[in-house]
Amino acid sequence: MSPAGTNNDQKLTWTKVKPAKAGWYWMLNQEEEPGLPTIVQLVYDWESRHLIALVPASRYPIFASAVVDPQKIDALWAGPLAIPSVARGNHRPISRGPQEDGEADIAA
Repeated sequence: MSPAGTNNDQKLTWTKVKPAKAGWYWMLNQEEEPGLPTIVQLVYDWESRHLIALVPASRYPIFASAVVDPQKIDALWAGPLAIPSVARGNHRPISRGPQEDGEADIAA
């Protein structure tokens, strides 16, 4: 199982090697239910002087957001991920629907 999602469609490989630099990663903690990968952001914490993982909240299954020490988690990692961005002028507007005039800016 290799998550895709890089700008150049490069396949990522799951590894037990802990990330060593800041960025976005897939984290798969096989100990937790439902055993699905989670996208996390690793940032350098100046107070503790090491990387921490910022885990976003999710609606299904319902999890609160968390800050975890990646060194203390027995997880599989894939990344760093190339995060897509939308620069002004490089996206297509979408139609708002028949009852509204004009177009909606999806990057607004």
